[in-house]
Amino acid sequence: NDLYDIYRINSQIRLAFSIKRELQTQSEIIPEKARLLIIDKFTAIEKNDKLYPNISITNQILEYDSTSAGISSMEQKQKEDYERAKQALIKSGLANMINNLNIPQTLPIEIKLKDRTFHYIPYDFHQSEFEKDIIENVLTLDMFRENDLEIYYNGARGLTEFEINCFVKDNKYWKNIGKYTPDFLIITRKDKEIYKALIIETKGEGFAYKPDFVRRKKFVETSFLDQNRAHFGYRKFDFLYLQDSDKLNVNLEKVSTKINTFFKD
Repeated sequence: NDLYDIYRINSQIRLAFSIKRELQTQSEIIPEKARLLIIDKFTAIEKNDKLYPNISITNQILEYDSTSAGISSMEQKQKEDYERAKQALIKSGLANMINNLNIPQTLPIEIKLKDRTFHYIPYDFHQSEFEKDIIENVLTLDMFRENDLEIYYNGARGLTEFEINCFVKDNKYWKNIGKYTPDFLIITRKDKEIYKALIIETKGEGFAYKPDFVRRKKFVETSFLDQNRAHFGYRKFDFLYLQDSDKLNVNLEKVSTKINTFFKD
């Protein structure tokens, strides 16, 4: 009978007698541990003007590390060296040369905070002046020093174990979309163990909208933070994104605000 769509009728008959199937899926969160401050994969780096700290301060840190002197005694020695040089000029009748003394009266901030950063030295920022500016200025923040925080560079890919496996959910399935290596971590400790860690990502404007980065960033900002909060029972991790299209003072204000909200129990 040409009045009926025979093909559609046959299709419906086949579907009526087909076995109905239902697919069930199950997901599992597998915990992982990572060593942040222990490095086994050092490689040689070439000298460049983006090393931080510079060679002079790096050598001073290594010299101080080889002694048992604390920061306060190092600062006292610095003041005494300056005062001796000053008095020598006065006795020689060269008091007008005091302002030309090449002896700082205080230690550079990198030396004062050497034990709260620099798990290796120097950090190499030859690929990003922006990253160098961020850590250099974070060390000067009152919020950073007053909260007894530590900051470490983690952006050299493959150098430490702190990488985040990222996933995207497609219907009921999770798909692995690769690893994300954070640029910086600001941490605080409790009973000598890392208690909280603020993940800081710095990106140039040209890289901010790349699809792979956008998807990984979204996973870290959502699922990663949520799953860790559920596991530890408190906010162990938080995430802050800084972009070089913003002025430096704007980015530093973001860091200060995040420190004030995240590290205050």
